[in-house]
Amino acid sequence: MKPLGILYIGSYLKNNGYDVELFDFMDRYSEYLSRRLKEKKFGTGNFNKVKIDKPIGMRTIDRPYYRYGVSREKFAEKIKIGNYDCIFLTSMMTYWYQGVQEVIETVRKESPETKIILGGVYPRLLYEHASSLNADKVYNGDIKGFFEFCNNEAGIKLEKRFGYQDIVPLYELYRGNKSAAILTQLGCNFKCTYCAVNKLYPKYERFSPDYVLKQLDYLKGIGIEDVAFYDDAILFEKESHFIPLMKRIIEKKYPMRFHFSNGFHSRFVDDEVARIIKALNTGIIALSVETISDKTGGKSQKELTDRAIEALFNAGIENWNIYAYIMIGMEEESLEDVILTVEHLRKKQVRILINEVSPVPHTPFYEK
Repeated sequence: MKPLGILYIGSYLKNNGYDVELFDFMDRYSEYLSRRLKEKKFGTGNFNKVKIDKPIGMRTIDRPYYRYGVSREKFAEKIKIGNYDCIFLTSMMTYWYQGVQEVIETVRKESPETKIILGGVYPRLLYEHASSLNADKVYNGDIKGFFEFCNNEAGIKLEKRFGYQDIVPLYELYRGNKSAAILTQLGCNFKCTYCAVNKLYPKYERFSPDYVLKQLDYLKGIGIEDVAFYDDAILFEKESHFIPLMKRIIEKKYPMRFHFSNGFHSRFVDDEVARIIKALNTGIIALSVETISDKTGGKSQKELTDRAIEALFNAGIENWNIYAYIMIGMEEESLEDVILTVEHLRKKQVRILINEVSPVPHTPFYEK
């Protein structure tokens, strides 16, 4: 889990001559952690957590409530001695806003002269709510409008303008980190009712193969061992994108492991795709199954998933590498539907990952 957007911003600022540091509360290698948890396979693992009091709206829920990552006290110590001109703050999930609020309050207390700029997925989906948290400026765009925002609104002078393919995410800001995530495209051509990608990136845009290889060359140079593709639909029109791109990656013989953890659309996984995945040094391969219930269109999904799993097995890929995402909380879905999906996937001997559906602002599912 890496804050890809803020790493692009860091690169943007560094290439404009600014000194840049990163404080990632969820960095499991952070020097500010009191203890480091044991690492699992492929650079994954659990996060430090501390049980805290529940917010008022959650006190009737019989579950513990935790704060994750580096402590507030360690962050306060860092801010107090840092003498920072500006802090760029990001949050991916809208329901993480309490963490955003905590950071803003800490900076206001320890370094009141420091300018705070809030961006990321949260303010892009809930701009008015994010604007209520007392940041100096709230940015609800991506790096395409960052030049104008900094020069015209934030009071930060930038001389050079960059697009995504002009810079690489600045992973060198981490210490001891061995994993990274990259994109080969922006947006998605599908319109799932529960997904906000089309709101965040209305225009579907592919990156050139040369740019993707540029990212991988950079990651290889700083010692990254595991690379995850963050794309939402990397197999869409695979003949002109995924297949030629992966063949070039195979030719380069990179030492890193590659992970497709965002989930392949099962309909696009065929024998050729499976052979290419096998030829890569691949770790996690995830399939977006969602459900096989007839009530939610799952009958065809069942057939497509079975075909995809068979293609992966036929290519020689071990079952422990293959994960299947299913979703709980879909419209018209019952507990029996979930059990049916789980039992079917267990028979296929693949690993099952359960996602609980959370309504995302600006999606049809949320509006219902």
